[in-house]
Amino acid sequence: MITKKFISPIFDNLKINFLLLALAGSLLFYGEVPAADTTGPDTALADIIVSLKLDPRLTRGLYMGDRWVSSSHYTSALQVGKQATVEARATGRDTMGKPMGIKPEWIAADPDMVEVSPAQGSVVTIIVKRVGESRLNVISQGVSKVLHVQAMAKGSGMQLVISE
Repeated sequence: MITKKFISPIFDNLKINFLLLALAGSLLFYGEVPAADTTGPDTALADIIVSLKLDPRLTRGLYMGDRWVSSSHYTSALQVGKQATVEARATGRDTMGKPMGIKPEWIAADPDMVEVSPAQGSVVTIIVKRVGESRLNVISQGVSKVLHVQAMAKGSGMQLVISE
């Protein structure tokens, strides 16, 4: 027979776990940045942060939604075919380190290898059309970030390495 003494700690732990999960979920959305350009006379862009979207095949079964990473070194999942794509977004940081929305230009050093669509905006798709290496400049308000794009053939597919 199950007693109240046995069930009570289980429900208490469930309540605590639920509260922790709710707190963690609210913290994930705390740092959202507006997509529009929010610069004004008092704000100056100091840095550009580029985030790349993880392949949804990596997180789909975990019900995690879209996951973006801001790492100085990103390796994509192997993509079958002669080209590979990755979604990217750029946010700015002002001189105080606060996030700010920007609409940068994305300029590929080798447009025959790397294409960005749209060419200007905070969220873009990077399309790599062939194996090789190139640079991708992200420019806004005189501040730039250079990404090194390397595409490698692996079997019948392509894998990307993007680094700062």
